[in-house]
Amino acid sequence: MAALLINKDLALLPETLSTHFNTTTQAHYLVEDTAIHIVTTLEKSLIRTLEQNLTDGFSPLIITYGTTAAALREIAVNLAIIDRIDIFEMNQFLTIGILKLSNFDGTNRLPALEKLIKAYNQIIDMCETDPSLKISLG
Repeated sequence: MAALLINKDLALLPETLSTHFNTTTQAHYLVEDTAIHIVTTLEKSLIRTLEQNLTDGFSPLIITYGTTAAALREIAVNLAIIDRIDIFEMNQFLTIGILKLSNFDGTNRLPALEKLIKAYNQIIDMCETDPSLKISLG
């Protein structure tokens, strides 16, 4: 989400991921018609929320970990919604953000990563009470 914060054309206010949701979509972020959900575990309420997002005309995007992504893909296939939602593993999402920020130029990757981490840490400063959530490059 820090990559979205960096994009100056996008008015996106960070929220505390653990407690605040967009009340319309029950998503962590709403960008245009995309309801972005950041989850660590798969719960029945997420499936209901995704179905409601689709009914309401939103495009759900889920960012999660590998095993949760695999399970969610299987459920989405069984519910016949796999073609209407996007599921990214956290590593994929971050890699895509870094590549985009670096304009796919290898010499720009480290500065892009530093920019992304700086934006992420700003979100932590603004929204979280636990500074241990910050990332530092060694």
